[in-house]
Amino acid sequence: MGKRKILNLCGKRNRALLSGEKRMTFMDMERLTYLTEFFELENYGIDLCKEFGDDVKESLEAMMKILDKTECTEDL
Repeated sequence: MGKRKILNLCGKRNRALLSGEKRMTFMDMERLTYLTEFFELENYGIDLCKEFGDDVKESLEAMMKILDKTECTEDL
């Protein structure tokens, strides 16, 4: 039910992402997760993470490294 509701509410780009026609980026995942929370579709948000988590894993790890470096320099 959650996927159908999101597909009805979202635009062409999001439909392409959710159908696998376009590769999901970290920013796409963040935006879609926000939308699932906003529309109270948290279970579908979890499904999104399971389905597309590998697509954004590399970007997330890179961002975490940058944040770790930033925190280390701020502590000095």
